[in-house]
Amino acid sequence: MDKPRPVAQDTFLRLLNLHKDTLYDLAIKMLGDSETAADVVQDVFLRFYGLLTNHTAIADPRSWLFISIRNACLNRIRDDRRQVRLDPDRPDVPCEKDTDDPRLRTLRKALFSLDAAMREIVILREYQELSYKEIADVLDITVPAVRSLLYKARQQLREQYEKMKPMRL
Repeated sequence: MDKPRPVAQDTFLRLLNLHKDTLYDLAIKMLGDSETAADVVQDVFLRFYGLLTNHTAIADPRSWLFISIRNACLNRIRDDRRQVRLDPDRPDVPCEKDTDDPRLRTLRKALFSLDAAMREIVILREYQELSYKEIADVLDITVPAVRSLLYKARQQLREQYEKMKPMRL
């Protein structure tokens, strides 16, 4: 007869299965490197498991995971002393479904031409589909600040896209 798993392990496995792909996607978009993103996600989940097994109360595990991934990515970028940009032609980096569409490739290039803070807020809202409140929690800012930053980021993204827009024949 199988021994029942501890509650912490069940909770961890449920949250891992629920959020691992979304968090990996966030990490890869912030870092631009699939291997580094996988390392960051693994490190965060190991820390999360340690907290659960020590019976540390986490009020909102989803927010904790997003905040931890964000912070780990920013730490990795800072430690590298350079910001890694996503090379849209790298085959190992997952991207939009239709990579043959020049508009999507241009949009991705425009997104990665934004500074890290602007790119991050667009990724959290448009790719991760977080609410303004969730973004405010992750970035530790107010909801009005999220609205303002997102507005500015979208404007910059639009400007960059227009500069890079593929010519129509």
